[in-house]
Amino acid sequence: MQTTIHLGQVQPSAISQMETAAKNIKLWWQAKSDSFSLLAGEEFTHGQVVLANTCFLLGLVAIMGAVAILNHLFGIGGAA
Repeated sequence: MQTTIHLGQVQPSAISQMETAAKNIKLWWQAKSDSFSLLAGEEFTHGQVVLANTCFLLGLVAIMGAVAILNHLFGIGGAA
């Protein structure tokens, strides 16, 4: 028994859903972040908040990595 799949019927709905999701993400990325704007006293978008938090976390990871390397090389640690 053979099953036939018509790609013309399936593909447009999948593409439409992906386009809708991409549009919603773009709108959210450019929208004002009310909570962060209230805390900071200036207007910020969700995209700016995500980028700022990403940079902060990458900085923390870099500092922890540097401390781990220095501890390994020079043995400067609080462990007994």
